[in-house]
Amino acid sequence: MPIAHHVMLRTEERRVLVPSVAQRRALAAAVHGVAGRTLLAFRGSDTHVHLLLLADRVSPGRTAQALAVALHARLGLRAPFEPARIKPVANQSHLESAFDYILRQDERHGFGSDPWHDASVLPDLLGLRALGGDVQERVQEHLPRVEHRRLIALLGVEALHAGRDAGLAQEAATAAAALTRLAGHAPRTVEARRALVAYLDGLGARQDLGRRAAWRLRKLPADPKLVRAIALQVGFREDLRARWAVEEPERLATAQVTTHSASCETPGGTSPSLPARRPLQRGARRGTWEGVGETGFEPATSTV
Repeated sequence: MPIAHHVMLRTEERRVLVPSVAQRRALAAAVHGVAGRTLLAFRGSDTHVHLLLLADRVSPGRTAQALAVALHARLGLRAPFEPARIKPVANQSHLESAFDYILRQDERHGFGSDPWHDASVLPDLLGLRALGGDVQERVQEHLPRVEHRRLIALLGVEALHAGRDAGLAQEAATAAAALTRLAGHAPRTVEARRALVAYLDGLGARQDLGRRAAWRLRKLPADPKLVRAIALQVGFREDLRARWAVEEPERLATAQVTTHSASCETPGGTSPSLPARRPLQRGARRGTWEGVGETGFEPATSTV
């Protein structure tokens, strides 16, 4: 009996599936909503999406079908999906290699249009996004050899920390909640605004919201995971932009265009591919998973 399934979905036209920041974030929200407690990993490539799902009473085919329906609704796709390609994962070694393969899709296919990894499980695993669920704990349980520092390396930075650039806060808040704008009354949007206010309050920064709007948001406590995700998203953007400014200024300009397109909900630009990184699973038989502290990453107190 398989312990998991590797699922791949693409449309019959095999066109680019999620060309904009808005669509990549919609993909992430759809995957979380459909896969739920079976999700171990996902990555939206240029023309397709890969998922790694734990074996469950619900067949992977039905999950794939439900995801196809959700993606049609959220992304406005016209072409139908091909029948899902489903590969059983027979053992632990296969599970580890499938996890590694899925997270390295941008290296395999040479696309660089998603430098912030909005269409990837990486932000969920590293505390950069708070969509609910327990995928981080699930990966710790089923893939204990995955090293935290290897996951961070895939982002293109050396470490994650809580940033303090208030100018990046709104962009970070939309990414942390898989949104493209903070206007509206949907529960996730309101929670993102509340967390943004809490983050800016912590910095002592000026609020762009009116006094009354900020007062209403402060009446209820903000989700600490979402506040922390915003802080980490700000730090991630600070570090990656600084690296781009030194290495390839044109990449920074492209990222700024892409960010602007997210706020306007229009297709984003592209960015050159990130350099290849080392494999995720190496070293000791049982690795450690570093926990996320209130202000960033702190050394793990125990091994998984």
